[in-house]
Amino acid sequence: LWNCRRIRADRLVRVTSNVPLLHRRLTCRVVTVPYLAHARTGLLAGVARQRPVQIAYCAAVWGHSVAETLGFSAWRRAIRNACHQLRNMSQCTSVWPSFKGSNAAKAVLLYSRSQFCLQPPGDTIARSAIVDAVSVGCIPVFFHPGQVRLWPLHWNATTASILFDFTLGRGKVLPRSAVAYQANATAALRALLQMPQNEVKRLQLAVAQAAPALIFRRSQSDQGNSDAVDTLVSHLQRVPFSKLGYPRGWTGNTSLPHLPLQ
Repeated sequence: LWNCRRIRADRLVRVTSNVPLLHRRLTCRVVTVPYLAHARTGLLAGVARQRPVQIAYCAAVWGHSVAETLGFSAWRRAIRNACHQLRNMSQCTSVWPSFKGSNAAKAVLLYSRSQFCLQPPGDTIARSAIVDAVSVGCIPVFFHPGQVRLWPLHWNATTASILFDFTLGRGKVLPRSAVAYQANATAALRALLQMPQNEVKRLQLAVAQAAPALIFRRSQSDQGNSDAVDTLVSHLQRVPFSKLGYPRGWTGNTSLPHLPLQ
């Protein structure tokens, strides 16, 4: 699916929430869409509410085999440790989400009561929890530079999120021990706690504006702004099939047939 060595044979446009992290073929034709999360409306993101918790952490620290290999589980353990070391649940509260989703409601509720929602990668850099956080107005906090490039048709994450780059300039080979990231994790949480309120409010407004296009509505009859599907269809209608899904700046062969949308 991702072995796109010959453009003339690449007549497939991949619509996905993820792209390969380690083995990316630059000539693959890809259109990315947000993960399907729990929310079915983005209107809640702009609702004024009390947020008694400053930082929320909802991510498992084990059970992700690829995350262990990539070093992302070590990030998660370091971030969890930094959260617990604060010893103040109004500053940082954590919820353990089970693989079966039994704590999903608790996680989203915590997001709705928090200012910042920590989003360390797992087996992939994309998470449905990112959309969960945005849907209730919580500012997503990223730890991999690839996360701010997620789903560019649907939002500009650089204006509605915060990035602490935990890659340490090491490329693809990362330490697998939480000790290597503990100082960074502690510093990141301290920076969030000390962020001026005017900057927090600016980010919250940007999150509320971004939310509708990241959500999959329950049905077309639901009221509200354009959702993730509307945004995707609008893009497909504007871009000829022969040019659809190529990487930005690609100038290679695009001599593929133009297929009208049905």
